[in-house]
Amino acid sequence: MPNPSLDEQLKAALVEVAAYFDDQAKFFENHKSPYQLQQSSRSEGSGVDDANLMRGRARALAGATLSLFKSPLYGTLATVMTVGLALNTALTGHQIEKWVK
Repeated sequence: MPNPSLDEQLKAALVEVAAYFDDQAKFFENHKSPYQLQQSSRSEGSGVDDANLMRGRARALAGATLSLFKSPLYGTLATVMTVGLALNTALTGHQIEKWVK
């Protein structure tokens, strides 16, 4: 088997793939998507930001309920997430809707 580091066709293909992914990344940086989580402040070494994780879960659940019930059921999701995550402050349907859009 030839050494892939010496294969010019492979090098050219990888350069082309890298350029494609760069273009895709630039597109998503410039367009808002409900699946792209905005970074909020997080302390040094804290890992995944809890607020971003919660917004991501809300987006995933809204997508699933929309698929199943033809409605995102924001109010119901707010209740389920408040109870399921044992939050001290209740979420509202409006908050969930805002996170998803």
